[in-house]
Amino acid sequence: MTTPELPMLLPPTKEESPSPLRVSTFAKPEYADLTFIYGKNKAGSATWPVHCKEFKVRIPTGRQASALTSEPALIRHELTVPAGKREWSVDRDTRDPNQTVFTCTPPPGDPAAFDGTWQVELKLWGIEVNGGVGPVGIVWEESTSTTGPNGQYQGRIGRGEVSKRDDSFYLHSFRPASVAISRNTKPVLHWEGTANATYTLYYRKPNGTQGSSPATGGSWTSPENLVDDGSFTLEAKMGNEVRYLTTYVKVNNPDIAVTGITADGITTLNGAAHLNGATTTKNLTVNAANTLYAQTIEGNGTSGALKIGGKLTLSTAAGEVNVASKLTVTGVTTLNGAAGLNGATTTKDLTVNKANTLHVRTIEGSGDYGSLAIGGRLTLSTEGREVNIASTLTVAGATTLKGATTTKNLTVDPGADGYLWLKTGRFDTAAAATVNTFGPLNAKGPTALSGTISGLFPAVTKLAWNGNVYSYAVPADMIAVVRDESGKKQFINSWYGGVELFNIGLDAWEVVCVPLRKGAVFQKTTTAGNQRLDVWLFHVGAKQ
Repeated sequence: MTTPELPMLLPPTKEESPSPLRVSTFAKPEYADLTFIYGKNKAGSATWPVHCKEFKVRIPTGRQASALTSEPALIRHELTVPAGKREWSVDRDTRDPNQTVFTCTPPPGDPAAFDGTWQVELKLWGIEVNGGVGPVGIVWEESTSTTGPNGQYQGRIGRGEVSKRDDSFYLHSFRPASVAISRNTKPVLHWEGTANATYTLYYRKPNGTQGSSPATGGSWTSPENLVDDGSFTLEAKMGNEVRYLTTYVKVNNPDIAVTGITADGITTLNGAAHLNGATTTKNLTVNAANTLYAQTIEGNGTSGALKIGGKLTLSTAAGEVNVASKLTVTGVTTLNGAAGLNGATTTKDLTVNKANTLHVRTIEGSGDYGSLAIGGRLTLSTEGREVNIASTLTVAGATTLKGATTTKNLTVDPGADGYLWLKTGRFDTAAAATVNTFGPLNAKGPTALSGTISGLFPAVTKLAWNGNVYSYAVPADMIAVVRDESGKKQFINSWYGGVELFNIGLDAWEVVCVPLRKGAVFQKTTTAGNQRLDVWLFHVGAKQ
């Protein structure tokens, strides 16, 4: 039957240096110090004083990770007691290859009485820590009594632990998980290194600047997707030592940004190629002896204009050039063959030599109103052909119409010189045609009207006024015929803008004719009541 262990009455305080302990390597042995302070603290179940005959410390030895040292003979020890206390003795027992036991005892026949005011201190130093990483268990034993120096002494056991860590600084095997990755994916990197070192990865960010990111555990995933090849630098720090390793990752089908590129062989661009600059180092130059083949050439910018600063010669007989967007030519353009412009074209000047002919199906003006401005003389003289102008035709110079002309509207711009001038001849209309003038018609010379005039008085309105006062707001220019239907005198007047235009008295059955101005007020004012006055209003022009 196994006797249960009794807990210690005076558990020691443990101090270690360094903390945690560092394991030894072939290149560098590491040493440790352990200090055990006994008699300072007591268990909660104990009462002072506690008498002690013996205190032991068992240190595991060997090369295994659970042992502290494989060289127990190198351990040095010292036991310190306070002044005024009798010296203790220390015995080292190394007979067991798996442990070394240090036994501390007071003078024979004189057990120590610990009352919380003093303690003994066992220091072990020069301990060469073995190479195994891990925790090491340390066992303490005591022989103590709480019933006085002559009371019953019992063996009691306690346990403690120290940790051994590998602080050797090493770094190697820095490599990518895959040496080639797909475009726009994140690379993963691995390495082998000291666990207690601090690691930082340096990489190139998408904007071309250097980025950094902390790394742990021997593995790191880039925070950025790669679109081209990249190099990565791993920095490891431990104490005052710093080490670096670099690796490289290849990106399949990468984006390429270069200042200059020289291709001695054939260069194939399977995707879109963009030349983003306007300087000579960012131009695409094709030697004069070579040909640039392009299915589509598009301009840039919001309007998509294609600008050609020099001469553009399109002379391939079997080829066709289609310009789907705006073509802007700042220099001379020579078209040696027939040129078909199927869409809208904006140019500064389009010059056709006198010996040649410009064939156009449609000419449209530009701007918000689509006006076509011709600064010089435009001669349309080809017989058998028709010229249709769908928008406004603005002519700043002289215009000669030698033949019959059919238009929907012919507009003359108003102004000091804005008039339609018939130098000779006359202005005729067909028999069934009508001439409409929506503004004033001024005839400065003799005017002969050989036909009938219609539409002068297109509408007549009659008013019957019975009473003393009536008022009428004149909506348009008109002529009023007024007759006094009573046997007494009545009065009419007209006001415009606060000014009286006329004031007329009518005798019984008298008839007068007066003009009325648009915006005026036409009134009847009669002192006698219930006198009738009839008014006929003749509208001048169209009734409004």
